[in-house]
Amino acid sequence: MRRYVNVSVDIEVEDFYDELSDSDKIEIAKWLYNDCIIPVGPNKNTNTTLLEDEFLEKMGKICSSYVKITPSQLEVLYDISSNL
Repeated sequence: MRRYVNVSVDIEVEDFYDELSDSDKIEIAKWLYNDCIIPVGPNKNTNTTLLEDEFLEKMGKICSSYVKITPSQLEVLYDISSNL
């Protein structure tokens, strides 16, 4: 008869993060995004500027906070989108 033993191992992120490939880091970012830990998913376009990245982050916050947006704020967002 086989006996199974549960083993608990503590691993610090700092211990392995630098060793990850870019594709591994993107995979982790996808998991964090899907679990609603981060507001914006990984950007496949690596040619974005810092301002574009900041913009995407802010838009992600807006999307994830839809229920907190007031009607007047929502109207502003609709006005902006209809003028694009």
